[in-house]
Amino acid sequence: MSAAARVVFVALGAAVLAGGCARKETVELAAKPGQTWNVFKGDRKVLILKNEPGPITSTALPEPGTQPARHPFLTGSALYAPEEGALHDLLVESTGFDDFLKRLQAKGYRLEPEQ
Repeated sequence: MSAAARVVFVALGAAVLAGGCARKETVELAAKPGQTWNVFKGDRKVLILKNEPGPITSTALPEPGTQPARHPFLTGSALYAPEEGALHDLLVESTGFDDFLKRLQAKGYRLEPEQ
């Protein structure tokens, strides 16, 4: 092996060890206006989000005659009651849609944008 080939090989090895070939565990969080996201805890879909102001619906039935709560930066539908409390807490702490996505990821939720 030539000296130049050894340098390239060593540089590639260093990049691999530094994480250059590691599997990416997070999605890029640059949500487009109106984009829909599916949120999973493990294999279970727990939430559907849309990047636009609108209603938030719960798994619980609303009281007769009431309208769903509206949110200033997202439209959402909770799909799994045991996760609603944790999802609500993250939403209350969030400053915007992208911040909410980042907080979800930090807590172990998997995010999948709809195509």
